[in-house]
Amino acid sequence: MMPSRTNRAGAERRRAGRSRCPNATARVAWMVWWAGLFLQPAAWGCSASTGGDAGGAEDAGVDTMDGTGDVDQDRVETEDGDRDGDGDAEDAVDDGTSGDSRPNIVVVMTDDQTLADLRVMTATQRLVGDAGTSFDTFYIPYALCCPSRATFLTGQHCHNHGVLYNKLPTGGYTRLDHDNTLAVWLEAAGYATVHIGKYLNGYGRDAPSTGEEVPPGWTEWYGTVGGSTYRMYDYTVNDDGVLVDFGFDAADYQTDVLAAEAEAVVRRLAPQDRPFFLWFCPLAPHREEGVTKDYEKGTLVDVTEIPPLPPGGRDASDARRRRPPTPKGPFDYPGNPRPAPRHEGVFADEALPRPPSFNEADLSDKADVLASELPLLRPAQIVQLEIDYRARLESLLAVDEAVARIVAALEEAGEIDRTVLMFTSDNGYFLGEHRHTSKYLPYEEGIHVPLMIRGPGFPPGLHVASPVANVDLAPTIAALAGAVPGIDVDGISLLDVRTDPAAFDGRTILLGAGENSDGLPIYHGIRVPGWTYLEWESGDVELYDLAADPFQIDSAHDLPGLATRRAELAALLGGLRGCAGAACFGLP
Repeated sequence: MMPSRTNRAGAERRRAGRSRCPNATARVAWMVWWAGLFLQPAAWGCSASTGGDAGGAEDAGVDTMDGTGDVDQDRVETEDGDRDGDGDAEDAVDDGTSGDSRPNIVVVMTDDQTLADLRVMTATQRLVGDAGTSFDTFYIPYALCCPSRATFLTGQHCHNHGVLYNKLPTGGYTRLDHDNTLAVWLEAAGYATVHIGKYLNGYGRDAPSTGEEVPPGWTEWYGTVGGSTYRMYDYTVNDDGVLVDFGFDAADYQTDVLAAEAEAVVRRLAPQDRPFFLWFCPLAPHREEGVTKDYEKGTLVDVTEIPPLPPGGRDASDARRRRPPTPKGPFDYPGNPRPAPRHEGVFADEALPRPPSFNEADLSDKADVLASELPLLRPAQIVQLEIDYRARLESLLAVDEAVARIVAALEEAGEIDRTVLMFTSDNGYFLGEHRHTSKYLPYEEGIHVPLMIRGPGFPPGLHVASPVANVDLAPTIAALAGAVPGIDVDGISLLDVRTDPAAFDGRTILLGAGENSDGLPIYHGIRVPGWTYLEWESGDVELYDLAADPFQIDSAHDLPGLATRRAELAALLGGLRGCAGAACFGLP
């Protein structure tokens, strides 16, 4: 059977004319978990009315238990009355009703954003960072999209969750056990769970995934599908099982479409009794795929309709076989990714950062495979890298606006003070540092990314210097929600750090990349305060004293004066390799 399919206009009509009640499985799980406290359909905030997605309770079709038509703001109370997941019952709202005092949880996760990129997101800094707690040493143990996102969903390192790469046979969407993820735990604990945007690499591409399925645990689903995920225009979204095609109009710009959906979800779910979890995943500033650069014309060209090469492969006549750019855009832009039209050219004069590690002259101190596989960048590459750097920054401006829209919707619903809002990225990115122009490598540009958390118990303006990692996010969210992970997690809840910023001082963060089909070098390492230690599968070793060499230009592994320190770090790594559960915490 062919999946149901529509276009953007059809999707808007469809969404405006339907109720958004949880599916039957989620409804049963909710009632079982809460021992039948809410057996009436009205407790779900659902009714037979067909109001729009945005707006107040009446517009959203919200019903109430008393049949008055007024929204009952009380929520189902947790067993211990704990509002913010810190284990204290005294902070619960006790007004004689059965209100659920657990917070809503919203996670905004960008794609390939560096720590430095955050500087252009002024609204996000103000609304999340200044209004909450910043974790200044937040690391991604494996700086690659799919393994990192699988870690977010499980609280496990890649050697435990099994997603070792972005694609098959060792990685991708189908490698993860989707029956035991953060979404499943939260839905079982009574949360409405919503995913919007990019999920895991291979969703809708790798069999048996078709892109029309909704993974377990998600009450609502609005996920981009297959290779189209990596295009700002001409992409497909799975809207709760219906495939929706988007085109080339300015209104189809992917970040804006996802932002509108996120805002609508918040406005619809915030007034309801049930707390919600929203994972909002825009593509920016990830490079687009399915488009390529036409260097003759200085434009991006859609290559999705290029006919296959003739038998025998490419010859000189094939070099120009491509569809011409759309005359008035959206391909008429020199950088990748494409920003929203309103942001084109905002950073036209921005210079590409060139730290001491940029186009590093000598890689002989590093693993041999890097010196052989990463030649010096050519002048033309650097020119294009600067153009793409400007486009990356411009693409983040629409995400910055999306964060502001989500916060405004929470404020207007009166829910901002009972919502935990997290902002982070799945991994960092290299813009010519160490001659690299992608991700994966375990240097600071790839593993050190933003993490800011606003909400109950996260003090405004607080900066936490203790090392934390994305393996800690699932345990933190589960603790906030009173959910029970179905697996042994490798990370630690960050709730203790809110009151004791030094709680994890001296912690060791495990780094490691897994087996892959592209022959990329495999490494294991650790990041401890002031030091990075790496062991490559080839036998090469690297050691960086970050106080003396913050740009990681000269590995100090051969310095006699550091032999003892190297041995200490090697022993720390040896104790963590292959760890599971509490053995991975890395606490001193």
